[in-house]
Parts: sequence; C-alpha cells; structure tokens
Amino acid sequence: LRMASSPPFRFAVGPNKREFTMPSALVAVLSPAFDRVVHSDGFTESQGSHVEMDNVDEGTFVRFIEYAYTGTYANTGTAPTPTSEAPASPETSRQMYPTEHEARGGIVASDAHPSRVHYGDESAAHARPRLRVCRLLRHQGAQGQVLSGAPSRASNLLLHARVFVFADYWGIMGLRALSLHALAQELSGQTLRAKLNWRMQVVELIKYCYDDARPDDLMKLVLLYAASRLHWLWTSPKFIELFADNREFSVTLTSAIVDLEKTLLSGSTA
Repeated sequence: LRMASSPPFRFAVGPNKREFTMPSALVAVLSPAFDRVVHSDGFTESQGSHVEMDNVDEGTFVRFIEYAYTGTYANTGTAPTPTSEAPASPETSRQMYPTEHEARGGIVASDAHPSRVHYGDESAAHARPRLRVCRLLRHQGAQGQVLSGAPSRASNLLLHARVFVFADYWGIMGLRALSLHALAQELSGQTLRAKLNWRMQVVELIKYCYDDARPDDLMKLVLLYAASRLHWLWTSPKFIELFADNREFSVTLTSAIVDLEKTLLSGSTA
C-alpha cells in the first residue's frame, strides 16, 4: 500500500520522450542508483520526480516496468526485418580465411589428431563438443529464471541484450541476471538452427555489442557463441564485412576462439 500510494515518478523515454509513470517508492527499491535518483537532494531528477532516458528504447523500458511489478518480463519482441543477403561466395571466404576446413566451424576433434580441436564439419559424431559448448553458453548466464512467452525467437536476442545493458547501467542486479540468462538460453537453444533470419539477428547482436562500450559479461557470452558458430556465421557477407572492418571485433573474436579451444581441450565447463 505504501508503494502504491507514494508520489509518482515520471520517465521520459526514447527520442520521442514518451512518458511513463511509476510509484516513486517502487522505483527506489529497484537499485541503489534509483534510490539516489528518487531521494537525493543533489539530483535535479529528485526535485522534479522526473528523469529523461533519451537513449533507452521504449521496448526495453516496458520490460523494465514488467520486471519492477512482477519480477520477470515477457520473452517476446519484434525486431526489424533482416536485410536479405546471399551467402558469401567461396572466393570471398578464401580471401578472408585461408582454408575450407578452418572456415567451416563446428567444434570438433580432427580425425588425424583426435586430441586436437578444430573448427570443422558438424555431424552426429561431433555432438559431444557441441553439447559442451551449449553448457558453456548456459554457464555464462547461469543465474536467472526461464522467462514466459514465445521461446527461441531470433528477435529476442537484441531485446535481452538491451535489457541487460539497461539493468547493468542502473545496477538492477536481479534484472541483470535474468536478462543475461535469457540471452544465454536463446543462444544455446539455437545452436543447431541455420536459418538466414537467425544468422542476421546474431550479426545484429554482435554489431550492437560493438556500437558502444558494453558490459564484459555480455561481450563474453556473445563472443563465445560467435566462436562456436564461426563456420555458420562465415557464410554471411554481413558477418565477413563486420569482421574485416571492425578491428576490435576481429581481435577479440580470435582470442575467444583460442580460449574456447583451450577450454574444450581441457574438458572444463567452468
């Protein structure tokens, strides 16, 4: 009752400054950062019971409100229609990556060197390493709960990533863990799916991660997925373009591939 009857706190969200209102007492308990915004005399926002969030999209903020009232948020979202693209030509792939065996990419053991991990063919014989990658992905987002709503939609990738970045910025630890876990579940559940729309959404997720400084936990999760699905992503001209143009991404992805190989060789899932 005290929360419901507390003075309203207003949020102006996105470039259109759409206004949302929540009880100030509810806002304050969500994180120490929000508590300071609501109660500290040193903040202009506190005096006006109002904060502007120009860089937050409305969809992300709606999930934040859902979480504030229910402790979770709907696992649904609408993403922009992916740009149509043809698979990368063999010539382009060879220019960027030296051999077919290296450019194809399930995490498998070489027939000639069973103890050595390569990025090569996917088949039933290679299921064990793939399952270990799935466990690694889930481990990256281990603390969280399963969300309600439609599962395994590619459009959810950016939704969860944006919610995670918002929660990390404001120190909303429960929402932070929930969204990272949800993203890990989406990625690990889609490792055998090879549809164009899904691949394009993964590329958009990677672009989002490198558009600005993002939290380490998000970067590690996305890089682990990209490293484990390199052969599949490499058929996307957009991915090859991103790899060629973004030095930070190409360097960190290469490092992630090396780390993943070491992890699989050691048998560790920690």
